[in-house]
Formats: sequence, structure tokens, C-alpha cells
Amino acid sequence: MDKQQAKMIAELYDEFFGFLCVYAEAALHDKGLAEEAVQETFRIACGKAKDFLDSANPRGWLILTLRNVCRHMYRSRKKIVENLAEIAFSEEWGGYEYDDAASAPEFWYGDLSKDKDFELLRRFAVDRCSIRELAAEYGITLAACKQRISRARRRFQAVLAKEEKKT
Repeated sequence: MDKQQAKMIAELYDEFFGFLCVYAEAALHDKGLAEEAVQETFRIACGKAKDFLDSANPRGWLILTLRNVCRHMYRSRKKIVENLAEIAFSEEWGGYEYDDAASAPEFWYGDLSKDKDFELLRRFAVDRCSIRELAAEYGITLAACKQRISRARRRFQAVLAKEEKKT
């Protein structure tokens, strides 16, 4: 991205940030998450500066990109909540046969209350904390927080998939 492109994107950011935040907050029902969605939208715009600025309608491009970012965030959070609910149901209602120690949920999941990544994932999905809030609370960078949530989600999805195959 050259200086001219950066200047144009900065101008659009200043002009359009408030409107995009309102749009995202209406979609996500969370102010902090909405701001993250708008930031992610502009990150994508910077990464695709030529396509973005060469489009016939850059403002429309931003709105369409924000809509897609919001959908992705919503689906991601929903999937995490579904996975957590499945884990909770399995542990609380005895959804597994206890033939031996390897079939007990504690063997596969460990003590989830002591797993920092699980707690981070739970706070993100269930308590609806923003990534920025969680990063500040845990004393880590935004990128590290996103990565830890992503890794925890993949790890617990893999465990659930493995258990699903057993039944």
C-alpha cells in the first residue's frame, strides 16, 4: 500500500467509522465486538487496498466486508457456544459410558475449570467479552488473544469430533 492509498483509507476511516460501528453493533448486539468488527474490516481493506480503492463504490465495499465480518464473528461465537454446551451436557448428564478411565470426560477434557484457554474461550463465547477486554484482562496482545481462542476452539472441536465418532 502506497502513501496515497493509505491517505485515502484514513479519510474513509475518519468519515465512516461511526456509521460502521452503529451497523456492526446492530448486527452483533455488542459495542466492543462491533468495534473489533470495524477494525477487522479496515484491516481487510488495507490488505486489499488496490481492489478496495479501485472498486466502483468503496463505501459499499466496506459495508459488504463488514457484513461478512459480522456474519463470521456471529457464526464463530455460535459454534463455540454450541460446543461448550455439548461438553457441559456430556459431563453433567452422563452422556458417556464409563467402562474404564479412558471413557470418562475428565480423561479427555481434563479439569476444564483450570484450563486458561478454555476459560478464555468460555468468556469470549458465553460471557460475550470482546477480544480487546480479554487481552487486557489476561495481559496479552490482541493477536495472542485471538490465537489462543482459535487454538482452544480447534482443540475442543477436535475432542468433540473424536467423541462423536465413538457414539
